[in-house]
Amino acid sequence: MSTSTIEAQNMRNLGRANSVRFARSDSRSEIAALPLEEGRQAVGALLIECPGWLATAKVATVLGWPCRSGPTAVRRLMGGEQIGPLRTVGELTSRQRVSLAARLGSPAARTQLGGPTSGDGCTQLAASAGGGPGANAVDRLRPAQEAHDA
Repeated sequence: MSTSTIEAQNMRNLGRANSVRFARSDSRSEIAALPLEEGRQAVGALLIECPGWLATAKVATVLGWPCRSGPTAVRRLMGGEQIGPLRTVGELTSRQRVSLAARLGSPAARTQLGGPTSGDGCTQLAASAGGGPGANAVDRLRPAQEAHDA
């Protein structure tokens, strides 16, 4: 690889990382400005929606975004769902995300409690990345199965 190709790749990766940081920063400040209950509902809606920039964020960090959400409250929320402190949002199953959102009081979670979500950003990200320690085995196998069937 030439030096210019490597530099272009580095700049592209840096730009992508900066856009993720800016998106998280904007969301964090918007949620922190909301009253506690509304902030928790907003975090719950984000967990269900799971935009690509949120997939690599630690769950504990995201749950701490609402104002006055301390480490004890975050630990209780995560402990109730058997989620470790180093887990990222992208590693959560759709069921765990919906359950966390319901515990946060998100109205969006009430509509999805009937069944698992499909086609969300985090599941697609985990499948395209080959899965991770928390990726659903079915989602990891789906692209390989589709290629085999073709």
